[in-house]
Amino acid sequence: MKKTILILSLLLISTGSFSQIQLSVRPGFSTATGLIGIEARSSHLSLFGGYMGNAPAPQAGIGHVSYESSDKKRLTLGANYYVDPSGSSFYTGVNIMTNSSYHSELTNSSYQTEYYSMYYLIIGYRFAFLKYVDFKIGGGFGGSNIGFDYAVDASLGICFPSH
Repeated sequence: MKKTILILSLLLISTGSFSQIQLSVRPGFSTATGLIGIEARSSHLSLFGGYMGNAPAPQAGIGHVSYESSDKKRLTLGANYYVDPSGSSFYTGVNIMTNSSYHSELTNSSYQTEYYSMYYLIIGYRFAFLKYVDFKIGGGFGGSNIGFDYAVDASLGICFPSH
């Protein structure tokens, strides 16, 4: 994870001046930016991170399994490439979500759960509405040590003016 953060940071720094970085808050439902995230964009590239909530924790019940929230946080981190950096355009991105997939086994009437990070590839389209507002919709797929899953990216971007 530390290597991923370092590589993504170097990508953003190499895109140009820090004065050109636009920060935005991204609420939505997204395997890229979570339920709430932030994005730093400079030219065609952006780095983002977010919080998707806590991972589910299976609980044994009589004749059924219930799911409660675990103490494992699902955090996201990744990078996007925008075809048009200033307006509506297609984009593609890669990201990682911690504790996104899990494997549980029932032992002694309780579940033993192991959590894994999921790596995603997403493509989509960003609709630029106003000077500081956009909406992204996209999809893709992801994989971890134990399987594959679909990716969804639906988020509203509210940009903070750089000056």
